[in-house]
Amino acid sequence: MATFNMPGLTLKGVVNPFVQELVTRFQTRYINALQSAPSNWADVLSGLTPVGPGDISVKFPIDLSDLGPGMREWLGERHIERTDLTGFSIDTRKFEKTKGIDKGLAQAGPVNAMFRSFPEKASMGIVQAARQMRPLLVASVLKLGKTKAKTYQDIPLFVGSGAATKHLNNPLKADKGEFYNLYTARNFTETNYEEMKLELETRKGPDGVSTLGLQVTHALGGTRMGPKFKRLFKPELVSNAGGTATESNIFQGDAIPLIAPELDDDPTVLAGKEVWYLIATNVMARPVEALLENGGAPNITIFGEGSETAEMRGEVIVAGDMKAAAGAALPHVIIRVEGT
Repeated sequence: MATFNMPGLTLKGVVNPFVQELVTRFQTRYINALQSAPSNWADVLSGLTPVGPGDISVKFPIDLSDLGPGMREWLGERHIERTDLTGFSIDTRKFEKTKGIDKGLAQAGPVNAMFRSFPEKASMGIVQAARQMRPLLVASVLKLGKTKAKTYQDIPLFVGSGAATKHLNNPLKADKGEFYNLYTARNFTETNYEEMKLELETRKGPDGVSTLGLQVTHALGGTRMGPKFKRLFKPELVSNAGGTATESNIFQGDAIPLIAPELDDDPTVLAGKEVWYLIATNVMARPVEALLENGGAPNITIFGEGSETAEMRGEVIVAGDMKAAAGAALPHVIIRVEGT
């Protein structure tokens, strides 16, 4: 997991010394809290661009070489690949989480155990909320991927065979072919998985002739897809077609299951249909790009009992904020499949 510096804790009008001690503990404990947890499904699915406080909109170049492995044979002059073939922009958004406690509890001083623990617990809660932003934002892109989450072509991230405009193999050369990555009426079964896997792994590259060399590495779905994924990818032995004997499971370990509770409220899921995704991460390209200020570290300010804010509101406040966003990136490496 990438390492980012924590911007730190700001204290305003803090009188109690036990709250001031937070500063000395903050740089170690809270950095560890941000970095110690294992990568989640959104870390696998999305690229991450750290942004600064002044970044309002970030433009990303589309580099099609990220899709294809290998190097070209050096014959004659170097072949310089343009990395700014086209691009897309994501506007940053502001998020906040603020907690307060009655100022009278703070004025009770060190004898008040509730207030002694409040600033630290509130700060930790803000840090944990900040860690949840990436999966929430990436899930939002996937759930809006048929409508509002649009790619550099200004079309939805997921388009089916009936769409007026398809994804282009090469965004600058429409004659190099097109593809779609939204399939319906296919529940997650061995047959449908095999069909969708083949569809992704035979996807054409920017020249419209050679395949991209994609390999399905992950299967993603909401909580209800967990048992189905396990039944296909985990067992060593499965029943044969006639149900009379067992045989080796050719799909054991074929893809890594990713379960995302953040996808449980997808409108299609709420309508009673399965939704599952196949993703290829064997190339650099990702289907979603996430923006996180300071790499996901929130800004935290404690407005203590001596601050003007506490005087006006009658509360000691712990305020956290950050800029974050996510947007559709390269549609080549993902397929969305909906059931019946």
